[in-house]
Amino acid sequence: MTLNEYQEKAMRYCTQPCQNLAYMLTGLMAEVGELAGHIQKPIRADDAIFRDNQLSPKYLLDQECLENFVEMKEELLLELGDTLWMVAGFAYRLGATLEDVAMGNLSKIDSRAERGKIEGNGDHR
Repeated sequence: MTLNEYQEKAMRYCTQPCQNLAYMLTGLMAEVGELAGHIQKPIRADDAIFRDNQLSPKYLLDQECLENFVEMKEELLLELGDTLWMVAGFAYRLGATLEDVAMGNLSKIDSRAERGKIEGNGDHR
């Protein structure tokens, strides 16, 4: 499935509020917040899965921990899907396809790489 095919199919489920650009933007922010919450809570609990910003091999050797990771991964992917739906809707409200957005982003990143500006701050570096 292409990004545009996904966007077309996903937008079949737009309700009336989805016609509002601000609604789609705030929905996107809410979905990103939910995604972040699935990461934040284990960090707060000092869960070994995120210690030192990497997945510890020892963590995956413990069966209970492995099951927790698999469950967490599934939840993250579900939230990521909700986020993708909102991105698709926001782009749609702007009159753009997801492939337009993706190609524009790659073009921007390629330009930065060519100019040695991948790292740093600012949108127009």
